[in-house]
Amino acid sequence: MGVRYEPLPSEDKILTKRGQKFYQILIDFLRSHAPGFIFTTSLPPALAAGALASIRHLKQSQFERDRHQERATTLKRHRIYVQPINYPTVPRGTERLRLTPTPLHSAADIEALVAGLSDVWSGLTLRPAA
Repeated sequence: MGVRYEPLPSEDKILTKRGQKFYQILIDFLRSHAPGFIFTTSLPPALAAGALASIRHLKQSQFERDRHQERATTLKRHRIYVQPINYPTVPRGTERLRLTPTPLHSAADIEALVAGLSDVWSGLTLRPAA
């Protein structure tokens, strides 16, 4: 297939007959014939198994649904819409809430938000952020 121009075996020192380096041809070959191997977006088997186990658990368990509805009702009572920012977007233990104020929110809206969050925080005995 090619000629080595140095005695030390190394993939970047093997030239093909057209003068291309062997690893360049190998990379081109893999990109063309095995894109799923290089550019895959599928989950690793361990993560897929974990996701499947979670789905199976949630199909059987009512605890998480009840707790979610309880928390959502508490926030809804204060008319607060909050988006969570969870792992893996942020490191574990640093999860946070995303609040999006707009120019249409009044000072009274912000005060109601603060009062509502304070009530929810103390009612759920959440630890304050560092």
